[in-house]
Amino acid sequence: MAGLRRNNFIISGVVCILCFPFLLIVAGMWSRFLPREYFSKATVELKGASDYEYHQALMKALGRLGAAGEIRDIRQTDLKEIGAFDTDPVQAARKANEAAETLRQTSQFPVKIWEKAEPAMDPSLPRVGFILLCAGGVGLLCATVGVALIVFGLIRPKPPLMQGA
Repeated sequence: MAGLRRNNFIISGVVCILCFPFLLIVAGMWSRFLPREYFSKATVELKGASDYEYHQALMKALGRLGAAGEIRDIRQTDLKEIGAFDTDPVQAARKANEAAETLRQTSQFPVKIWEKAEPAMDPSLPRVGFILLCAGGVGLLCATVGVALIVFGLIRPKPPLMQGA
């Protein structure tokens, strides 16, 4: 019975160790088949507006992008970056430029477009390196548990034999 328990620890340890390459392979294959998304951004400046008016104008411009856009502040300036995601880099740049132009045309305040969006060269999503790093970290954690189980199974003392009466 004790030998069976020891074997269970060793088998469990081997299974945990095999999780490491399995997780890396699955993460690599999964990230390979995710759609590539590109991000382009246009930089604008809106002067003379209160925070509320500024927010309303930016939300109107962002509404043109739908869920595939974002607005970022550039610290300690009046500049904002209007960005767009799309599976086509040219479309991402077009959407960001349209949002900036919409903001310029519909705003009650002067808007200056500092930089037009250009098509991105590399996809911003999925972050394959990050996905593989996370899978590798979880796999290493499983492998560490597996090594501990194997060591515990190998050095666990055998129970004393019961002597007959």
